[in-house]
Amino acid sequence: LQAAPGDRVIDFAGAAPLELRDLTIQGGNVTGDGGGIWNGGQLTLYGVIMISNAASGRGGGIYSGTGTTLVASDSFFSGNTAGVAGSAMQVNGATTLTRVLVSGGIVDRQGTATGTATMTDSAMVNGAVLDSNAAFTVSSTWWGAASGPGANLVGSATSTSHITGLSVTPSNATPTLGTSVDVTVTPQLDAGTYDGPLTAGIAWAGANGGATVAVGTNAATGSYTGVEAGADTVTATILWAGQDGGAQALSASTTVTWSAPVLPSANGGGPYSGSEGSSIAFSGVASTSAGSGTTYSWLFGDGGSGSGVAPTHAYADSGSYTGSLTVSDSNGSNQASITVTVANVVPAVTAGPDAILGLTQVLSLSSTFTDPGTLDAPWTYLVNWGDGSADSGTASPGVPLGLAHAYATPGTFLVSVCVQDKDGGTGCDTLNAQVVPPPPPPPASGLGEGDGEGEEDPPPEPPPGPDPGPEPGGAFLASSFKPAARSALSTASARSFVVFSTLVKARSVAAISSRFP
Repeated sequence: LQAAPGDRVIDFAGAAPLELRDLTIQGGNVTGDGGGIWNGGQLTLYGVIMISNAASGRGGGIYSGTGTTLVASDSFFSGNTAGVAGSAMQVNGATTLTRVLVSGGIVDRQGTATGTATMTDSAMVNGAVLDSNAAFTVSSTWWGAASGPGANLVGSATSTSHITGLSVTPSNATPTLGTSVDVTVTPQLDAGTYDGPLTAGIAWAGANGGATVAVGTNAATGSYTGVEAGADTVTATILWAGQDGGAQALSASTTVTWSAPVLPSANGGGPYSGSEGSSIAFSGVASTSAGSGTTYSWLFGDGGSGSGVAPTHAYADSGSYTGSLTVSDSNGSNQASITVTVANVVPAVTAGPDAILGLTQVLSLSSTFTDPGTLDAPWTYLVNWGDGSADSGTASPGVPLGLAHAYATPGTFLVSVCVQDKDGGTGCDTLNAQVVPPPPPPPASGLGEGDGEGEEDPPPEPPPGPDPGPEPGGAFLASSFKPAARSALSTASARSFVVFSTLVKARSVAAISSRFP
């Protein structure tokens, strides 16, 4: 939180308790008291950094009024200034400071006895603890100086005890994202002069943000898991808490660089080709990382999908398709593109069986077709009847065309049926239509006394001469017609006649047809 020029950051009237956590408060600058915070009630600070605030009066960082309560822990005050007193804070009420590092002065309201203060496991540097007629208790805390008759300070303000060094040891300085790093903070101390606990802290700053991850006594070990590749700076701090006072506040840093995990590679193979309606076999190749649970996911470019190393897929339409293979494991995933060329397949036409029909009959055509390209609509047909006429229209797979045609003349006609899909693929089939002429008219009445409609003529009179006698089997052949019929047959040339011979046997007559010139 940062104030506008000439204003404080937080003006707390105290109507209800206020707690501030994990904030940086800076830039307050007022004429009067309380550059960063003016506390008029019950205020709690946890993990607060109070820096670069100023007041022309008292309490550059915080001014706590009479009867107020201030509780601060795990916080830091530095670079705050006050024109009168208490560059870090002026406390006029009950104040408790725990694990607080203060650079600058703390002052109780001069000439009164309204404030009480307790500092524990903390440190005062570059400033003094000032107290006037109030109970100001400091325990396990290092300070630079103290004054005031009412100060109840443990130890003295001068000491030669100090820390000689600090090491920060990461167990893995080049970890992979998703893994954890343990960092241990260990101080090196002067033998014989160390007489109190140290407060150790570990903080991260860098690619993964900033955070305090561990606080301990004399040593600390913190774990952190990287979530973004890059370098993090690990900073460790040691606050002296010797019972005899003087010491140093030290810090040390190391760098942890997080590397991205090794991802599996993906190779979808190809380019692939095939025909519409037929299965195409795919084959993927992956160079897997150290991750586990490798999977293969395919997108075929037509809305279809598959899984596994070697799936198959049939395309419903011809064309060029671009798909992908994604290989995934516990470390992540990688994707490769695939290309597929699908050829068109022409419709398969069944014209139907050959037909024989009379001149007055109609040829019924129930031709059908199939097409493996189920998205090849519209389909159009063209039927040539073989007599110079044709029919056309639209069709559907498996549905008979249902056409009919009548021929004007007899003969044999080649009927062709062709179906074309939307891609121009054409399939054809043919059949033969044989149209026969009608039978000739019945013979003339002069051929016999019968009417030619199946009635029997009486047996002809035998010619003059001897009786030839019975034929074998008891049949008698009338070998000649009546004189009028014979005359008609002999004088008609280049014509066709139905000649009736009479085979007389058990009074039955058979009609035998033949052609004569």
